[in-house]
Amino acid sequence: MNALIDFLKKNPVRIKAALVSVLALFSDFISPDLQGKIVSLVMLAVSILGGEIAQRVENKKTNDARLSDIPVESAGISHVSDAPIA
Repeated sequence: MNALIDFLKKNPVRIKAALVSVLALFSDFISPDLQGKIVSLVMLAVSILGGEIAQRVENKKTNDARLSDIPVESAGISHVSDAPIA
């Protein structure tokens, strides 16, 4: 169960894309139109791939932010000195 919760926390964009695509797929399968079903399957694939790409971009931004140094201004330090702290 913890593995599932960890997956949900680490992959929110993928989860949202999959849910939207599945809902669109099922809502379109109610209609008897064959062309609509084909379009629905194509949109399912596009949505899942789009979610995967968006999740990878978010993961890259997060990893880059973890590896970068925090600017002095962002840390709330107004002056940096080489003097020892008393």
